Amino acid sequence: MKKIFLVLVFCLLNNSVFAALPPLYHTVREYKAIFESQELYDLLNSAEVIQGVHKLPQGGYLVFTQDQVIIVEVVYQPSKMPGPGSFDLKFRSLVEKK
Repeated sequence: MKKIFLVLVFCLLNNSVFAALPPLYHTVREYKAIFESQELYDLLNSAEVIQGVHKLPQGGYLVFTQDQVIIVEVVYQPSKMPGPGSFDLKFRSLVEKK
């Protein structure tokens, strides 16, 4: 009985630890995915320098280079389990600076 109780407590504590991950954790995962995305490199010229990334209030990011602004949408997939969610990146628009 004691072992069952300990296993139950461990499972409950384990799930609650991962239930609410801080926003910083999600932001770092999103930045990493953007910079590792082959689609970003396909849109950019190899001579371009990324000058900044701005998080949009409604979700997603603007990636600024000296010549372009790329809009990146982050779409989270529904999850049945607590913890880090999976997401897809959609590079929606490519706007050239004037």
